[in-house]
Formats: sequence, structure tokens, C-alpha cells
Amino acid sequence: MTFEHILLIAGVLGLSCLVSYALWVQVRVVRLREDFFEIRDELFDFAAARGELDDPGYRDCRDTINSLIALADSVSLALIAYLIRNQRDMKIEPCPRCRSEEMQQAVDRALARYGTRFVDYIRRETISGCIAHLAFRLAQTDEALLHPEEGIRAIPDNLPRELCMS
Repeated sequence: MTFEHILLIAGVLGLSCLVSYALWVQVRVVRLREDFFEIRDELFDFAAARGELDDPGYRDCRDTINSLIALADSVSLALIAYLIRNQRDMKIEPCPRCRSEEMQQAVDRALARYGTRFVDYIRRETISGCIAHLAFRLAQTDEALLHPEEGIRAIPDNLPRELCMS
């Protein structure tokens, strides 16, 4: 195989990686939005069945999820870092509570599901999030190797210690 063949193969592989990544960026945003639609629709069904579509807590939660659906393609680890760093300067008003406790629990569950999906998206579906997650895991591993006695204390109580000590 000549140098030109190797160069051609490397170029084709590089181009296919770029095209695949460009498609993945679009697909991951569609997946995120679909999951947010599902959360929002389940909350809507719950509120509609109870006749609480005009509840201020529900309306605020629905508006928040709608905003996040619209902005899903702009979400990145850099944006999250910026928001965390500048949160003191932002004027964020507390969300209104729902009139009934059952509706408030449904809103809280929906927001928790949204938060879990959002963190998974950042951590597992963006390159910067994957790199940050990997770096964090490597730092934890390094710390556990330097101080193994402290790592043992961090094991959850319901996990057999024999599995973690091998």
C-alpha cells in the first residue's frame, strides 16, 4: 500500500467521523426534546385528569419545560458553567406552589425527571460532558488509589463489600 492510499483512507475516515458527529449532534437534540415532550405530556395528562390545568405551579412548570424544549439545541457544558458562575447576579424568583399536594408532588416528580435527563444529556451525550465526566472519574480513581481506606467508607451500605475489595 502506498502513502497515497494511506492518506486517502485517513481522509475518508476523518471525513466520515465529522459527518457522523454532525448527525449525532442533531439526533441527540431530537432525543432530548422528545424526552422533555414525554415528561411534559405526562404532567399534562395528570393535571387534566384532576382538572388542575390552571394551577399556577403546574403552569410555571409547563412554561419552564417548554422553554427548555425550545432551547435544547443551545445547551452545553460551557453554558451550564456560565450559569453556575453567574447565578448570584441573576434575578430568579421562586416557583409558585401548586394548590394541591398531589399536584405539587407530580410537578416535583416531573422536574426531577427533567433534571435527571438533562444531567444525563450533558454527561453522556456531549463531548465536553464526556471529557469532564471521564476526568472526574479518573480523579476519583486516583484519590481512591492514594487513600484506599477512605474509598471503602464511600461504598453504599446495600452493596456487598466483597465486590468492591477485589
